[in-house]
Amino acid sequence: MDRLLSDAARSYLPYGTDGVLIEFSDNEAVLSAFDLLQSTGRFAEQVPGATTLYVKSKETNGSPTKLVQSLFQQVPVGQRPTHDVRTHTIPVVYDGEDLASVAELVGVPISELIDRHVGPTYTVAFLGFSRSFPYFEGLDPLLRVPRLATPRLAVPARSVAMGAGFTGIYPMASPGGWRLLGRTTTDLFNANDDPPSALRHGDRVQFHRVRP
Repeated sequence: MDRLLSDAARSYLPYGTDGVLIEFSDNEAVLSAFDLLQSTGRFAEQVPGATTLYVKSKETNGSPTKLVQSLFQQVPVGQRPTHDVRTHTIPVVYDGEDLASVAELVGVPISELIDRHVGPTYTVAFLGFSRSFPYFEGLDPLLRVPRLATPRLAVPARSVAMGAGFTGIYPMASPGGWRLLGRTTTDLFNANDDPPSALRHGDRVQFHRVRP
């Protein structure tokens, strides 16, 4: 039997009179719930996280929690509208500062590390940390290394990195503790665009290795 969203939702925390923060068992359930609630047109705001989803109802009468729970009753986790899923190919030059140390840490040659990082098709689990910073889910289990013990004060914009089970791209220069594998020429944030983020949660991403 398919796992339903009602089973994947672990808790519902009220946020004011018209909002609720839902905690799920995994990010797949978050993506399914987001798509379901968005399709109804009954919610003014939705903010996904790794295992949480905040929603704000447009309706002033009734409980937003009860509304969400009723919608979750018959919808299986993994049910998503495929026509709305976008796929992006992002070029990467693998010359990052931590490339050699990560290869040593996981016990493989640098060439295999790069192959394992390029191989998967990733899903944008959520955006956070800084504007448009994407957390990509789908990393090879061997590459799930911890963050740096001491974060860098400055990471260059468009750096491709990984840490704590995710891989991602720094949209702009900022402090950061993820391990740097390479860099891309792809811009992920433009304040003049609508929306300003080039990626949205649920998008698919495939890295493509290029030479310097």
